[in-house]
Amino acid sequence: MKITFNYVDTTGKGAIEILAPGGREGPSDFQVDAKGATQLVEPVRAAAAVVFARGNAQTSVKFSVARLFTNYVSAEQHVLDRARLVGLRGDLQCELQGQFGGGGIVIFQDCTCVQSSGSYLGLTAISQYTFLGGKIL
Repeated sequence: MKITFNYVDTTGKGAIEILAPGGREGPSDFQVDAKGATQLVEPVRAAAAVVFARGNAQTSVKFSVARLFTNYVSAEQHVLDRARLVGLRGDLQCELQGQFGGGGIVIFQDCTCVQSSGSYLGLTAISQYTFLGGKIL
C-alpha cells in the first residue's frame, strides 16, 4: 500500500508528503478504528432504552513505516522532520497495491495528523502516525 498525505502547510501552500512509498516500504500495523456519535435515551417505564445514531463519524487511522536510507544523515533528518506533520489537516490517500497488482484508491478525507513519532536504527528510520478525522471514501 502506498500512502500519501495531501495537505495545506502553515504558509497556505498545498503540499504532498509520501508517508509510505509502498512495496517493501509499505505500512505495517495498519489499523482503522471508526465510531459514531450516538445518543442513549432511557424513557421512564419503557421496556428498553433507545439508541439514536446521530450520523457523525469519527475515524482513526494508525500505521508504522520502516524506510531504508542510503546514509545516516538522511535517516536522522527523516526522523526529525516527522514532527512538523502534527496538526496539519488534509486528505490521506491509500493506494491499494495487493499481492498481484493494483486495487484502487481509498481516501480518508479532511483528517488531521494528531501524533507522529519516529526512531532510527542505523540506516532504517521507523515512523508511526495517527490521523483522526471523519469519513473514509
